Amino acid sequence: MTPASIPYLKSGSTPHAGSFPLLGSAEPVATTVVAYRKSVAIHAEAYLRDVYTVAQNLPRAAYYLNVCADRYYIAVLLAAVMLRKKISLLPPNTATQTLQRLLGRYQDVVLIRDNANIGAGNQVARFEEAINFEKLLEMPFTGPTPNPEFPSEQLIGILFTSGSTGEPLASPRTWGALCAGVKAEAQALRLAELCGHPANSGIAVLGTVPAQHSYGLESTLALPLQNGYALAADQSFYPADIIAALTLLPRPRVLVTTPFHLRVLINDGGVNLPKVDLIVSATAPLSPQLASQAEAAFSAPVREIYGCTEAGQIASRRTIDGDAWTLFPKVCLEKRGEATWVHGGHVGHVGEARMLSDVIEIKPDHQFLLHGRVGDLINVAGKRTSLAHLNFHLNSIPGVEDGVFMLPDAMSGTADNDWVVRLTAYVVTRSLSPEQILAALRTRIDPVFLPRPIRLVDELPRNQTGKLTHCAISALKVSGDANATDSAP
Repeated sequence: MTPASIPYLKSGSTPHAGSFPLLGSAEPVATTVVAYRKSVAIHAEAYLRDVYTVAQNLPRAAYYLNVCADRYYIAVLLAAVMLRKKISLLPPNTATQTLQRLLGRYQDVVLIRDNANIGAGNQVARFEEAINFEKLLEMPFTGPTPNPEFPSEQLIGILFTSGSTGEPLASPRTWGALCAGVKAEAQALRLAELCGHPANSGIAVLGTVPAQHSYGLESTLALPLQNGYALAADQSFYPADIIAALTLLPRPRVLVTTPFHLRVLINDGGVNLPKVDLIVSATAPLSPQLASQAEAAFSAPVREIYGCTEAGQIASRRTIDGDAWTLFPKVCLEKRGEATWVHGGHVGHVGEARMLSDVIEIKPDHQFLLHGRVGDLINVAGKRTSLAHLNFHLNSIPGVEDGVFMLPDAMSGTADNDWVVRLTAYVVTRSLSPEQILAALRTRIDPVFLPRPIRLVDELPRNQTGKLTHCAISALKVSGDANATDSAP
């Protein structure tokens, strides 16, 4: 394979109308750092060489199922597949059931893993045929490696919803939507202010969420590549790994994470957490109390991102400043009946408005309030609320390390319920009894929504993005009937 034979390849990094380069901030030079593996810098020239090498060595296929764990390898493989004008499949997780479904749904697909994820999906049929990413680097590409440029309409890959409420749904993402979205994200998060100038700022970005997830793809991979920052390659999920990885990165450094990871870090890390320059959080609402704790622990502001797999990220807020979200530049919301639709800005790259699955109150000045997911709305004894609202107050109780409200199976999927329906709460705590949790909830929520029972568990089965699936909650093994309470309100 030569550069001339690769579709859409152009030299230089300034996009013409309707296209974006792979490395979007400036002409790549030897001093531009694209990634860090621990404390070792990987420069733009090496990254581009790896991209062309992998593109040259990929076996023929229509789809490439990317289950790599190393974030740098994911960035290389995505770009290499685009050079081949093929499509990456980006699973929301590497659970056996998820991979089995994707391999059954798509034909002519090659599964690619790396040594960091060697055990993922080992129960999947055909997994023994998976290609190790490291093997694709063994025959180096010897031609020139200019910064490639891709049309806005070309697919970066197919993302999938988390499946937290059912079957993961496919959501194709175009290169233009992804690039324009992370340019807007950098502006909304004021990243240029960290170093005083917008390009080649030296910012290092560490993520605790998989890069195959929509939020991870945008904020831990595309954001660095398109804005001249450096991504952290190594896996960082457990508190000790996150702390170690942050310590090795140069400043300014940005932590891209979730409320779940922040809570665990603060509970386990305490005063020994390394300083960062910005924390970005998404996948679930962040309470002001936890945001304030995180800002104090890390000596950095905490900003949240709001979005969805179908439309990408569309808004942000600094949590401690209030409940209102501010839309990204040129992005607009409109009501169509009871539903809220988003259009404009980078969302326009998908070609049409997208309906949001949340209950949204549109406010002036490009802002809105979020009132929970449409599917989370419940009606008990004629009173309405959302599970997100209840979870917010449960996790705001001092001493609650993690918690979630659960609907009875007979109540799921409907807002028409009778007087005797009771919710269940699963709670992780090392210091509170169910009675103490119930007493604290009485001061925060309407009595008709108080959980019966409250069950104490060692941990909640959250996935890599900090989310809980309905199946995972249903299968929870509680710590015993002695840890449940059913006191009257």
